[in-house]
Amino acid sequence: MGCVREKISTLIQDIKGMGCNFPMLYINLDFIDKMEVEMCVNDVFFRSLKDIEKHVDKSLKNIEDYAALVEIKNKYSEAYIYSKLNSLLVLDKVPENEARKTPDYKALFRGKNIYIELKSLNMLGGNSKHKEIMHDAFESKLYLEGEISKGNSVAFKEGEICPYDKGNADYDPRSVRLVIELLIEKIGNNIKNEQYSCGDTVLLIDFSDQLPIISKPSDALQQHYYDGDSKSQVSGELWNVAFGRLNDAIYRASKFEGESNNDGLLEKQGVLISYPFIKGIVFHYWGHFYSIAQMTRDNSPVIHLLESLWDIFPEALLR
Repeated sequence: MGCVREKISTLIQDIKGMGCNFPMLYINLDFIDKMEVEMCVNDVFFRSLKDIEKHVDKSLKNIEDYAALVEIKNKYSEAYIYSKLNSLLVLDKVPENEARKTPDYKALFRGKNIYIELKSLNMLGGNSKHKEIMHDAFESKLYLEGEISKGNSVAFKEGEICPYDKGNADYDPRSVRLVIELLIEKIGNNIKNEQYSCGDTVLLIDFSDQLPIISKPSDALQQHYYDGDSKSQVSGELWNVAFGRLNDAIYRASKFEGESNNDGLLEKQGVLISYPFIKGIVFHYWGHFYSIAQMTRDNSPVIHLLESLWDIFPEALLR
């Protein structure tokens, strides 16, 4: 295995020459250094670096291999979150089984095994969206260079990234309901029942900075909250992703005084409502864990695990 850090640095410089690529913005070279130092004693780091290097090599040969660029981010994300969890728990990687799907990790907590299934989400549109972003950034770069070559000392070029835009004519970037429903859809598409059959299993969702939410995380974990800026009630995205029910009223921030904050009725059911075998959800967002645990009649150890590691909002637990 070569020096992965050097290869990634070269790739990042190549991408900067083109414009901007979202997945690579997530990569922290200091953590790559940590992985390379510890890979001889950390099998997860070793395997992750091996996979990362394979996809970096592909990308260096073809800068527009967007599938490879996304895989670099995914493998990096898995190792990064493993490292964070491993500092909090006695954590083991669950061996892969060809016969059936298995969760990613097993954590020993108070003498009981808790399983963790990790899913990394990417923006809607996948590789085509990343291609669009990079090409738009390259066009902006050419425009700015052209303005400077004309003698202009200052030049501006606006760009817009719409991670939830499916290309629909009625796309509304202010819609909280749209964010909730699309997150429910993306998470649901990644749920395989077999991966939750080993025992009490928590679903860990990594946004990887690909799918921003409108609210602050502390607000997003509430069913509804008061937004002081717009002076209106707003629905929390993460709470409703977990616990929302069909036809629940969803609210968004009013743009101006007197505008309705009604954002329509929820058309998709929350993940923990649709999949009762999932014992709880942990969201990894901008480097922090945010948790919503599902109340169970048997006083599930998952509840105590989450309570002992991360702040659990009472609104979520009292559902």
